[in-house]
Amino acid sequence: MKNKKASVIHDNLLEVILAALGILLVVGGGLWLAYKVWTINQDQSAENAQQLLNDIVAKIEAIEDGDNATMLARRIKGDWGIIAYKKTDPIRPEKCFLQNCICIFPFDYSWWKGRGNEFIFSPDYQKMAESCQKEGYVRLFQDKTIEVITVDAISGVPDGIALSLRGEIKTRTYPRIYIGDKMGEGGVLQLNIDRRENLIQVWYDKATYDPTN
Repeated sequence: MKNKKASVIHDNLLEVILAALGILLVVGGGLWLAYKVWTINQDQSAENAQQLLNDIVAKIEAIEDGDNATMLARRIKGDWGIIAYKKTDPIRPEKCFLQNCICIFPFDYSWWKGRGNEFIFSPDYQKMAESCQKEGYVRLFQDKTIEVITVDAISGVPDGIALSLRGEIKTRTYPRIYIGDKMGEGGVLQLNIDRRENLIQVWYDKATYDPTN
């Protein structure tokens, strides 16, 4: 009788162990698959970011001083931003060396707040430079200063900066462009490129955003 009970207990215990191992294999396999999908998406987003930067530089090089151009940029899955640094900026990525540069980098949208001089000396600006240094893609400009600008129309705000870009409409400008698509919504941004003798401006007017493409 004792041997029979022991055999039953042994069999039940074996079944429990096998079931637990099966669950672990299923869960582990699911986690591994999810990680692989996440890794592939991250790699694809990084490739898309690098390609977009290449396209921007190619567009800049294709026009002459005094000319301007536009290009469409599809939002990149995840959080990505574009920023520019002058060689005289107090905070800048080391990979820009001693030159002006443009960078596309992993961007946390919580860094968006702030503009003007107070932003340049803010912790968020430091975080952007660190992200650009660690995981961003950079292109250097030796002879020209480059600026990256988002233009946002506002109303009833006395400190809005009036720009000729939007005629009489008051606008607020930010020295960066958010190009990410964290929620997978898609959408296309129209980037404007103005090339002058000593200055290149890459700017985006929020009013031109098209979420349908």
